Amino acid sequence: MKNLIFSIIAFVLISNVIAQAPGKMTYQAVIRNANDQLIANTQVGVRISILQGSANGLQVYQEIQTPTTNANGLVSLEIGPLSAIDWSVGPYFIRTETDPSGGFNYTISGTNQLLSVPYALYAANSPAGAQGPPGPQGIQGVPGNDGATGPAGPQGIQGPVGPQGAPGVGLNNQGIWVSGTSYNPNDYVFAPSSSNPLVNSMFIVQAGASFVSNTNPADDLANWVEFEAPAGPQGLQGIQGPAGQDGATGPQGPQGIQGPAGQDGATGLTGADGQGGVTIAGINVTISGSGTIESPYVINAQISSPTYTVGLNADLGGYVLYVTPDGKHGLVVATVNQSSNCSWFDAQNIISDPANHDANGQKFTDWRMPTKYELNLMYLAGDAIGGFQPDYYWSSTETNFSNGDVWTHDFHMGDIIGQSPTFQNYVRAVRAF
Repeated sequence: MKNLIFSIIAFVLISNVIAQAPGKMTYQAVIRNANDQLIANTQVGVRISILQGSANGLQVYQEIQTPTTNANGLVSLEIGPLSAIDWSVGPYFIRTETDPSGGFNYTISGTNQLLSVPYALYAANSPAGAQGPPGPQGIQGVPGNDGATGPAGPQGIQGPVGPQGAPGVGLNNQGIWVSGTSYNPNDYVFAPSSSNPLVNSMFIVQAGASFVSNTNPADDLANWVEFEAPAGPQGLQGIQGPAGQDGATGPQGPQGIQGPAGQDGATGLTGADGQGGVTIAGINVTISGSGTIESPYVINAQISSPTYTVGLNADLGGYVLYVTPDGKHGLVVATVNQSSNCSWFDAQNIISDPANHDANGQKFTDWRMPTKYELNLMYLAGDAIGGFQPDYYWSSTETNFSNGDVWTHDFHMGDIIGQSPTFQNYVRAVRAF
């Protein structure tokens, strides 16, 4: 704490305003900052303490004021009442602490000894004379108003540390459930949920003894209790995928009703002999009719679009994770990580850079972050897709927590947890087709 630079103008004066003196004294000081500059025309915070015995002695009195300095940096304070102090057991010191900004952050201080004690203050604490005989009981006076609340006392010392509590019962994370494994009380695993097999739930052993688990926990609730995390809010609408291929041509409609016959036209000139009619049709093309006015040729061509299956497909840019029942649409996962160390905010920008994809992935520009649901499917098929690291991967789905966390998936233990979007995690892109 910086030292207070001050000048004493009138250090201790007995207040003579009230005959039965409240034991006050006046104090004036010139306030300067640490650069010896006057602090003029400014409200300052001042804490005054009376110390007994030494400059660091017992505090017997303290008050706080917020006076305003004049143009010369002078403040005038009236300190007290001090009638409770026994001035006969000195020496006494006065400590002044100042906050130049008018608050309670006292950065300037100074301590000086009170070299003379006001007579009236000393007399207020001098030994009493012999007690005279008691006078008659006076009439009960009217009760006075409650006095103002005094300043808060100093902080008491901290009490002793309480005894150590009894140890709690912890749970043991055993990772993904494995059939034929022995589990103990307080173990927990992750296995397909009873309500949605594509999502993992947490199952805790509730059996009283160790046992070998051969039945999926969702179907063995005598030994397990299920804890399914609540569904997160619906994610943002993804960008529209590319237009699908044209569907196959539908069957020909029924023949319409024949209109009335028109009038015969004039006989035209005889034309040149034409070439022979079409006799050969291509693949998936059929020709009907005889080539006459009454029976013209009708050509039907059937165009079929390709279908796909789950697995690696270089033409689609990666690994086909799932397809629709007709085999024409689905989801593709990139076969390499787009980043091993990026925040959620930077993930989509990194995915959009072709340099972060392999040669097959660079054929497409509609890659995006996977949703929480899609990321779980990627975890379940992780060995087939390949290239994943035993660490956390970002999803595009935000949690409904008030802190703004985002869902992530641990590709080592299978945990699905919310993390701050500023954390650094792996990213693997997907695209729809």
